[in-house]
Amino acid sequence: MFRGGFTREAAEQVAGASLSILSALIDKSLIRANQWAGEIQRFDLHELVRQYAYERLCAIGETEIRQARERHLEAFLGLAEQGEPGLHSADNLLWIIRLERDYDNLRAAFAWALDPTRGSDAEQAQRLVGALWWFWCLRGHIEEACYWAKCALSQTAPHDAIRAKTLWVSGFLNFFYGNRDLARDQLQQSVTLCRRLGPSSNKDLALALNFLGWESRTRGDLTTSQANLEESLIIRRELDDSWGIAQSLMNLGFTASKRGDFARAQVFLEEGLLAARAWGERSHVAALLNGLGWMDRCQPRRFEARTLITA
Repeated sequence: MFRGGFTREAAEQVAGASLSILSALIDKSLIRANQWAGEIQRFDLHELVRQYAYERLCAIGETEIRQARERHLEAFLGLAEQGEPGLHSADNLLWIIRLERDYDNLRAAFAWALDPTRGSDAEQAQRLVGALWWFWCLRGHIEEACYWAKCALSQTAPHDAIRAKTLWVSGFLNFFYGNRDLARDQLQQSVTLCRRLGPSSNKDLALALNFLGWESRTRGDLTTSQANLEESLIIRRELDDSWGIAQSLMNLGFTASKRGDFARAQVFLEEGLLAARAWGERSHVAALLNGLGWMDRCQPRRFEARTLITA
């Protein structure tokens, strides 16, 4: 079932393999153990061994294969959902590395979640999309991410809250990929659905409004951009979402700078930088420092600009 290796925990969850079983397989040279500095130990099989083992599994019967695939899907959906908040934390680099190591397994999980023979709804595929969006952004897997999001949205999910999140994620990804009309439509759909669902979907509403504000700014509709971003910031302050607060302040700063209001942009960006540094997530810190550098560059403060951009 595994692609690109696996951890001891995944082996136990998917195949019921204890540490003693793994050790016995290592002694027989059927699997290999790998260890990178500071990382969780991983195991893998030579491709020929993996193919032979899969043939043996097929010989047992279709039911066993489907059950194994379901356990594999649940294991890596769990990993993705565990990693989502980690990607917004000071430990995001560790989670980026861990998810990258298991990216082939995540791809296999997606493929099974969307398999037409599976006879299930798209909830798990949409949950995977909702969990991996920031990882895709940080690692640049945008084209592939748009594909998975499109496939997931083509099927029906039983819960509107899951679909609302998948819609804004797909809108965000398509915005980055250059499909701006599709992005705007999906973000607006998400906002409408989140408003209908009420306070339980406020976190997703804030994210959809944030990216809709970003999209509006690129079209030059600065009034709509500011309104969406201000509403997003209000919701995030109510939720005490430090990562989100920093993001909304950053986008408000960029919208203010687009208006030529550099003084207000400076205020937004400096407050956002304080929030990002307190939270410890470095991608926002870097983007805010870069933004402050550009603010200074637009004014007669070139030395400060150079210092901030290279910090």
